[in-house]
Amino acid sequence: MEELFSSDEMLSLIEKGRLRGYITIEELLQNLPEELEPEAIEDTLSLLETQGIQVLPGSEVAELEL
Repeated sequence: MEELFSSDEMLSLIEKGRLRGYITIEELLQNLPEELEPEAIEDTLSLLETQGIQVLPGSEVAELEL
């Protein structure tokens, strides 16, 4: 799991999430390896939440930006 969060892409995404307070589920899925187990995805979501980063559907973000 630590390897997942040490990639440049994920570190950049986490920083973006800290600045905005959220990332979209689409952004997250684009940066996760395709072969990741469902449990690891849940762990990732939990870890992001503990960092104060919400994971939102793109449709909710579009509403926030209006």
